[in-house]
Amino acid sequence: MREIDDLSRAIAGLALCGLGQTAVNPVLTSFQYCRDEYQAHVRGKCPALSCKPLIDFEINTACKLCRACFVVCPTGAVKLRAGQEGRVFVDRELCSKCWACYETCPFGLIKVTSEEYPWLRK
Repeated sequence: MREIDDLSRAIAGLALCGLGQTAVNPVLTSFQYCRDEYQAHVRGKCPALSCKPLIDFEINTACKLCRACFVVCPTGAVKLRAGQEGRVFVDRELCSKCWACYETCPFGLIKVTSEEYPWLRK
């Protein structure tokens, strides 16, 4: 992140025209006001829960088995866990992060999460 900030300031200072000098203003402004969000994304977490690669859907164990999420899932990612009657889960490998299950659950038992993903750290 420091490199992006330094490069943006260098471009603003070295550009010979006004357009080049101001082209980096959105980057500098977003760094100034949203630095925490940038840092979270570097750690692999999305506080706004809007970046598809960084979110997951979890179905609460209190699921009523209405199967509404199962029916609307376009990829078949909502499944019943074998050996545990009534335990529904979202298969992360199949989930396309379309939000259909979340929006359909009549009981509000599906939670959107964003955990830190260590493999994204540099």
